[in-house]
Amino acid sequence: MILLTGGGTGGHLFPALAVAEELGRRGHPVFYLGAEGGLEARLLPKTPIPHALIPAGKLDRSALRPQEAPKVLQGVLRAQALLRRLRPKAVLSTGGYAGFPGGMAASLLGIPLLLHEQNARLGLANRALAPLAKGLALSVPLALPAPLARKARVVGYPVREVRHPKDEAKRRLGFDPQRPLLLVLGGAKAAWSSTSASPRSSRASPSRCSTRWGKGGWSASGPSRGKATGWRASWTPPWP
Repeated sequence: MILLTGGGTGGHLFPALAVAEELGRRGHPVFYLGAEGGLEARLLPKTPIPHALIPAGKLDRSALRPQEAPKVLQGVLRAQALLRRLRPKAVLSTGGYAGFPGGMAASLLGIPLLLHEQNARLGLANRALAPLAKGLALSVPLALPAPLARKARVVGYPVREVRHPKDEAKRRLGFDPQRPLLLVLGGAKAAWSSTSASPRSSRASPSRCSTRWGKGGWSASGPSRGKATGWRASWTPPWP
């Protein structure tokens, strides 16, 4: 059995779900360890994946959060107890604060730990766990210290193989199948300024092209149809 952990946000959760789906397809039993209050707490109950949720203090590279320390410690202890019971062959962490307790517990118990990093630099949790991991899987090439570079390998970003015919997908989203569709996506809060500006900077005419913005759950507000631009903004649901 392979234990997967990581999450808190979609950028860490969805790659892990893609791996879990592929491992299941290949006949490997999986178990998911997530964080209480993370996105996985909403999504995992909707999947057939066996799972557990534990406390996980939120790590922050820009500010010290002493109040989160007890949650981190409690999460590592809970993860250790779970790993002792499940005895997985290996643990894969896709990072995020939700992935730290399970990754640290695996290292303390001598269970092989593999990390996957989705971004162009190591996140805080993966950076802390990387020296303890057996391997480091990367979405893109990174400049790493020699000890980490020796166990790193670029494997890409895990994506679920869910496909729909183009016209059918447009109809399901409420768009005219005959019109081009511009999908604007960006990660985290800081990406909002660039994603909202993309249609205005595009050469496509708003009268000929529908636009759909991808949005998470961090804000209830966003762009609307403006008289000056003529673009029609259509939001994705906050979570799948």
